[in-house]
Amino acid sequence: MRWWDNAAETYRQAAMLTDGERKALPQQPIPEHVRIGYDGAKPLFIGHYWLSGTPQLLSDTVACLDYSIAKGGRLVAYRWDGERRLDPAKLHWVGC
Repeated sequence: MRWWDNAAETYRQAAMLTDGERKALPQQPIPEHVRIGYDGAKPLFIGHYWLSGTPQLLSDTVACLDYSIAKGGRLVAYRWDGERRLDPAKLHWVGC
């Protein structure tokens, strides 16, 4: 779930699934009282999403550092220097 994405107003928009899986979800709005949200005031580094492929930022303030190293993916880090907006060039990784 893209709980940090304030633009995701429906279950389909908020899902972190493949395009095919996401299409199976309803376009039903997520009730306002259950949305967590994120104000974007500081960079946010998250994990436990088992992403795959080439590491990339989820937004200019959100980076997932979990690219499935335990399943043959990549070990990812971000070299943060205090910037408010993240720079994709500061993502570093090892692994396939």
